Amino acid sequence: MVRAWVMLLAFFFYVVDAAVARLEREFYYAADLEAITGVPESTWYYYVFAKKGPPSHKIGRRRVWPVDEFRKWLAEQERAGA
Repeated sequence: MVRAWVMLLAFFFYVVDAAVARLEREFYYAADLEAITGVPESTWYYYVFAKKGPPSHKIGRRRVWPVDEFRKWLAEQERAGA
């Protein structure tokens, strides 16, 4: 009986880890944007407040930036020379 519970928990954590990995591939967090661009996390949150920068969304308590929308925005900035 204990072995069945252990296997069930292992399966549950496997499913949760896979879901989290999928989510992280679709969205960036402010820390990810800082690592990519060198712009501090606080600046990305300021951009949200000032309605500047790439589009972002709130998921629960977290602010996220969709990867594809961020890449489009970054390409536009590079074309504009900003």
